[in-house]
Amino acid sequence: MSPKLLLDISGQEFKECSEYRQLRLVTKPLIRYTTCSDGTPQAAKSAQSGEFPHYALLGWFRANSATDRLNFRCGGALISERFVLTAAHCLKKGRPDVVRLGSISSDANFNNQTDFRVESVKRHEKHRMDKSYHDIALIKLERDVAFSYRIRPACVWTELELNDSTVISSGFSTTDPEANGPSKTMQKTSLDLLDKQSCQAQFSGDRKLFRGIASDQLCVGSVAHRSDACRGDSGGPLVVRTEGSGCLAHVVALSSSGTACGVGNSAAVCTRVAAYRDWIERIVWPTPDEGENFKIN
Repeated sequence: MSPKLLLDISGQEFKECSEYRQLRLVTKPLIRYTTCSDGTPQAAKSAQSGEFPHYALLGWFRANSATDRLNFRCGGALISERFVLTAAHCLKKGRPDVVRLGSISSDANFNNQTDFRVESVKRHEKHRMDKSYHDIALIKLERDVAFSYRIRPACVWTELELNDSTVISSGFSTTDPEANGPSKTMQKTSLDLLDKQSCQAQFSGDRKLFRGIASDQLCVGSVAHRSDACRGDSGGPLVVRTEGSGCLAHVVALSSSGTACGVGNSAAVCTRVAAYRDWIERIVWPTPDEGENFKIN
């Protein structure tokens, strides 16, 4: 059963989300969404073009490279015309040089993808690079995004309650522990929400989680299907699709920390996006006063 949409109708994010849902009705030319997710995938498989139009690849130019080759180390989610949501740890080596939208391939020659330069970034004030808490950040693009069926935003899930036991993960991960690097094409899989107690045991002794699994974190895995969000998915979104939302995805969490890569009882700890709703709204959709007092770097 699909999760029900539980949102505060007074929130600015709700208003923006409602507008995103109406994109195909008000845009000229009309945006035609012909490629929705085919339900909840039960095992990792390749994504189709336009299936995850919110997905963002974060790229850094390779050091000492004779060409402008990009190293894509993290993912994120487009949540407005100008902002991408990602994990704060992805900014350890500085802001990304490029944010790529509309791609299901890390190949530079893939058609229909668009690259954006970065204007500024904002890590959560309480995040520390040697810890996995408050692992959330926003990236502001240099220019507005023109929405299409291959590129459009996801909504931000705004309630701590989630009436479902699975989420959908997409990204360029590999579930093969022997693979040398991430997948060249976008993969999708379903991940189960794990209970806090069993997850806590797997991360016992992890210095980045010295306080245990916090209330603003989720633990996910997929023991039955032996798939897990792993390398190549850092900062990538975990989403649900709600009743009546059509192709629109809601970002529930961001990939933060993981143990194994699709092996045995592997698990990943993710940042629960709803816990940071106010922080996100103050930056992405500020009131006039907040726009003056809450600028990003």
